[in-house]
Amino acid sequence: MIKSFSLILVSILSLFSFEGLSAINTDSYSASFRVTEQFGFQRNTSPMIFTVLDRHVVRELPQQNVIEHWVKRSNGSHVFYRHFPDYQSSVHYTRGDLKAFNLDGDWGTVVQVVPDTWLDSLELVNEKTSEYGPIQTFEGEVGGDKISIDWIAGIGIPAKFAIRREHQRLIIELVELGSPEEALERLVDWDSYRKIDFSDAMDMERDDFVQYLLLSGKLETNGAGLHVH
Repeated sequence: MIKSFSLILVSILSLFSFEGLSAINTDSYSASFRVTEQFGFQRNTSPMIFTVLDRHVVRELPQQNVIEHWVKRSNGSHVFYRHFPDYQSSVHYTRGDLKAFNLDGDWGTVVQVVPDTWLDSLELVNEKTSEYGPIQTFEGEVGGDKISIDWIAGIGIPAKFAIRREHQRLIIELVELGSPEEALERLVDWDSYRKIDFSDAMDMERDDFVQYLLLSGKLETNGAGLHVH
């Protein structure tokens, strides 16, 4: 149901620039969300910033000191980075790495906060207006999970998304829809980080950054959660 919030790992690459550091286009946006994860009486709330640029999709998780970054390459495939500001370092995943972790979905899936294909399996129960335009509310079940989505069709993102199974619940709520200019500036900053390749991680056990990844449990790419693709 809720993929855990982790996805990480590591090999020193010579410093190189992200493919396609592209300009902002009409489909670009940056949305701030409040994410609430609940299990029984335990409840955790954290911020998330989701930004879509022409060839970049970025999910910033400030509370976890990690930025997840997908880059669409000129050949149509995509690669993945995780940036760690506290260490000024990044982990790079090739297409092969993504396949090994079942994270090689198509680009149309990567650019979505939650999959719009779920709407086809849910029932439209309400429609209303908002400052972001018309909102449609969908409810129903997908794979045993009870789901409710307030969908902003004009942008293709949820104003609110809730998924529940027994005592577990995940809620994503839109806090603010902003401009991606600042995220583009941060993208340039992340490009200056030292880059480490996932496949070489285990040969770098004495590296402070790699030790941090190992000790924090962030060496497993399927542990970064929330992205419910």
